[in-house]
Parts: sequence; C-alpha cells; structure tokens
Amino acid sequence: MNKAIIGYTGKYIRFLLVENGKNVRFIDQQEYTDAGIFFLEPKINHKRITELAGIIPAVFRKNNIHVDSASLVLDSKLAYLNMIPVDFTDEIENINSSLIWELSNFYPDTYKNFKISYQKIDANRDEYFYLGNTLIIAYHKNIGEITRRISELSSIRFTGINFDNFTAGKFFLGRKEKDFILLGMKEDRTDVSHYLNGELRNYTGLFRHRESSDINPEIENLLKLPGFNGIKKIFVYGDEDSVKNAEKLKTDYKEVVISDPFAHFALQDPHTDIAELKPYSFTSLFGLV
Repeated sequence: MNKAIIGYTGKYIRFLLVENGKNVRFIDQQEYTDAGIFFLEPKINHKRITELAGIIPAVFRKNNIHVDSASLVLDSKLAYLNMIPVDFTDEIENINSSLIWELSNFYPDTYKNFKISYQKIDANRDEYFYLGNTLIIAYHKNIGEITRRISELSSIRFTGINFDNFTAGKFFLGRKEKDFILLGMKEDRTDVSHYLNGELRNYTGLFRHRESSDINPEIENLLKLPGFNGIKKIFVYGDEDSVKNAEKLKTDYKEVVISDPFAHFALQDPHTDIAELKPYSFTSLFGLV
C-alpha cells in the first residue's frame, strides 16, 4: 500500500510517496509562492489555487505515479497556537467562551472566521502546572476552503489538514521516543514542543523579525525552565538556513539531533540526492507515513 504526503511549508511544496510503510518510492521538492502569503491573503486567491492545483498532479504524472488521495501538511504559521489555562470543571459553554475570548484578543475583527479546537494537556507533575493545561489550535476557515478547492481541481482527496509541528512530533513518537524537545526552526519563528512520557506537555512559538539577531538565546532560556531542563534530547527539523543555527545551541548536557528521517526507510530511487533535498525538511511529512 502506498502512502502519499504533500507538504507546503515556507516556499516549498514537498512530495513523499512511501510503499508498505518502509520503502520511499518517490520524493520531490518544488519551489513555489510562500505558503504564508498564499494562504493568509485577505481574500481567497483563485489564481494561486489554480496554479497550485495544477502543479501537484503534474509532478505525479511526470513521474508515472497515480495518486487518488494524499495527506496534507501545512506550515504551522498558518495556525494560531498557544497554551492557556482552562477550568474544565466549568460548563462547556464557558469553556468554549474562554477559547473564543483568547482568539479574539489576537484577531478582534476576524476571530469569528476561525475554526477552533483544543487539546487538553495532562500536566501531572507540579513543575508543569505553570505551563498551562490546554493547547488552543485555530486556523482561518479560508484555509479549509482553499484546500477543498485544490482537491476538486487536482482530483486528489486530502485527508484532513495537518500542521508540521504536530506531524513532526508524530514521527519521533513513532520511533519510540518518549521524552524529548522538538524544535521546528524556520525563518521567522521556532516551534518548541515538549514531550514527556510520549505525550505533548507544552508548546511555545518563538517569533522574530527577519532582520533581528539570532533566536537561539530565547530557545536556550526556555530550555532552562522547570520541566524542560530534565529532558536530554532535542530533535530539530525545519528550513535549511534556520536549522543551521541549531548547531550553535548552548545546552550543556542536552543532545541536539538534526533529524534524518530517511535513515529509517529504504530509498528505492538511487538517483535521488537526499542530502541536496535536506532530509530534516521532510521530517514532518514522515510523521504521517
């Protein structure tokens, strides 16, 4: 059975086809308009939708690959993600109101146009209580509409909307890792996810302007907080220029691993240069294999 995954993060569309859960049958990368510009425009850009819907099946046709359905991984910057405290003993209506109020503080004019969900975090140790107990996840409804339209035009059914920081975490959990910190390093932000006993315990998004200095000091300060300083493994994925900064992290006792998901799969096409494609940029796709 073949599993197709398409990732659109930053300025690249990435393609991955894995056979029987262990053989990489096809891999490719195409440069295209930045995902943030495309998806976050005030109005739906039908011209871009048509372009993207043409690129995706064309790549598969060119390589004699037939795909009816595919998993889709989008850039986490397309979502609003934040840890907040929620009183789950309260009425469900009040809980939903808390989530809406949180989102309205950041998007006062458009919050009603977002799809909101949440993940309850089981903070069962005293040192994790300060992190909050709920991860709010929200994205603009236009993203769902754009995805639906691309699906119609390309004749490829997308199985839900996934964001790269979560699917990258699934990859390492699938490799039997339980206690680790995951850094998704990109040009304008770093997603910091904290896993303990195989479960997500915290998420923090660190932002920076492109002209600002290195973001590593902020990461290093975060890693020293209670609940973080006992974790010894840090896995890194993301964009090429940003991931290079991970080598400069000063963590003293922590092991920093720049991920190579291809090391766990057999590559059927010997002509594919994995190093040229940067293995760590495909980590989030492998999380859905």
